[in-house]
Amino acid sequence: MASAPKTCNASFATRDRLRSHLACHEDKVPCQVCGKYLRAAYMADHLKKHSEGPSNFCSICNREGQKCSH
Repeated sequence: MASAPKTCNASFATRDRLRSHLACHEDKVPCQVCGKYLRAAYMADHLKKHSEGPSNFCSICNREGQKCSH
């Protein structure tokens, strides 16, 4: 197995935990709808929220309305 580029000093007992951790080092991209920054791997699921019925995102802070205190 090829070694990944050295990003931090974390070490893990299993490859699965290492793979999960490596995701936190991925660059984030902005959502074209609300501007929220997410990892590219999660963008498809995030975009589904925008296409499911009426938007429940706050127009002030782009957070979900239920989590917003405005």
